Amino acid sequence: MTPDAEEEHNPMLLQDKVVVVTGVGPGLGRSLCRAAAAEGATVVPVARTTPVIDDVVAEIRSAGGTAVAVAGDVTVRADCERIAATVEHDLGRLDGIVNSAFSVGALGAFPDIDLDDWRRAFEVNLFGALGLLQCLLPLLERDGGGAVVSVNTMSSVGPMKGQGAYGASKTALEFAMRQLAVDLGGRGIRCNTVYCGPMRGPNLDDAMEKWAQRRGVTYEEIVDAVTAVIAQGDIPTDADVAPAVLLLLSDAARVVNGTSFHATGGAWVEHRV
Repeated sequence: MTPDAEEEHNPMLLQDKVVVVTGVGPGLGRSLCRAAAAEGATVVPVARTTPVIDDVVAEIRSAGGTAVAVAGDVTVRADCERIAATVEHDLGRLDGIVNSAFSVGALGAFPDIDLDDWRRAFEVNLFGALGLLQCLLPLLERDGGGAVVSVNTMSSVGPMKGQGAYGASKTALEFAMRQLAVDLGGRGIRCNTVYCGPMRGPNLDDAMEKWAQRRGVTYEEIVDAVTAVIAQGDIPTDADVAPAVLLLLSDAARVVNGTSFHATGGAWVEHRV
């Protein structure tokens, strides 16, 4: 088989698709944008800060990909409407949405926190995702449907100290995806969830440094402790996790709807010796 014929039989996973990715900052959101572009998608990175998304777009274009930056806050209806208008005007279609924007909300035990901090987590993690989807829905439906993938967290699988706002809001998001699979399935729109565990990258590295300082141990000891609860024996990177999200956006997953799976390396398995 010639190289040209091989390429024809092995198209890129998201060839010619248009994908909106929210929460594009250091970490998984950025990796998702780069990976989607490398798989043939035109990527629309969304974040509140213009320099952040401009950097992502520059990276994608320098690698030969296509991207259109849109700054916006998913909790602001006018911003969501502007994001939808930009996608329609500049690209004329939409095939997928990745809800990666998140807020941890208040960190602390329930008796010590203000419920407004919990509300903030719900505004971003649940209502922000739903509000943007409502604005983008006409575009997503126009050419026969598409896919919505919400990034979730192990904090919503099992309670973690101090992360009640984050875990509760993400649990609500997971149910919302299953409900939307029912409500939108007849319109050709699939809605799924990917659970992520610890991921090596700027966010986790910073957190592990702080954990080490608080506990009076070395950074390496914290890395070993996190690694110990991952079945595969190492901590995945952001780039390792991104393809699992992209698979659910693709036509290869066209019968996968209303479900969730773990892209964690088996972080839900505790195999302590």
